[in-house]
Amino acid sequence: MINLNDMSIRVRTNFKKNLDSVRSLVNFDTIVIDYALEIVMKLHERLKANNQNPAANGENDILALQNIQNHHSLESRYGTIRNQCVVLLVSHFGSAVKDVFTGAFDIAVREKKLGAITSESLKVTVEELASLNFKEHGSWAWFYLKKSESSFQDMKSIKRLFENAFGINIDKNEDVDNLIFGQSARHAIVHNAGIIDESMISQISGAKQRKLKLDISSGELLNFSKDDIEILMTSMQTYIDVLFSKINAIL
Repeated sequence: MINLNDMSIRVRTNFKKNLDSVRSLVNFDTIVIDYALEIVMKLHERLKANNQNPAANGENDILALQNIQNHHSLESRYGTIRNQCVVLLVSHFGSAVKDVFTGAFDIAVREKKLGAITSESLKVTVEELASLNFKEHGSWAWFYLKKSESSFQDMKSIKRLFENAFGINIDKNEDVDNLIFGQSARHAIVHNAGIIDESMISQISGAKQRKLKLDISSGELLNFSKDDIEILMTSMQTYIDVLFSKINAIL
């Protein structure tokens, strides 16, 4: 039988692993440069005793790599990869929030603590009822989400789900606005080659408390930095922490 504490540990652990994997991808250029520099420096140590020519003993190569390392010379070339990291992050966040919802939903069903969602009507056929296999899918939440066609990649939908199911209301703040921007950016990256359009401008118009990319215009190409991605990851973790805090207070 599902336990809220165990569910919390599982969701948080899996989400942290996913964030760490994205962070490794974001920093892959640093990892590669550091590794290349280490190899060339070892080669230089072996060669310099018999060869004082910087062009031939690896000294010039060390300086070139150090220049890239210190001045982030190749930073602009990694924009596409970092944009794709945002796509991954939004997907991981949606999956984590879905896990929070489904776990809490099933506990609330068992303990009869569901909120306004209990009066919601769903269109269900007799065939669908007859085909239900809770041993396979394991959850009332799975069935509800299947019928309600809810999304976990849209903050309005997430807010509505948790309000209806548990009476939980998370105030719109800097973290929520960062997440709104991240989700909107994900849509632009996947469906519009990363180009900001009027639809995205409209979607983020209310996200005025965000830290992410305050000055953008339609027609620009999205280009996320490492700092941007760290801000987004922090907002995601904070939001999930707040969710668990509020769920713990009612279940």
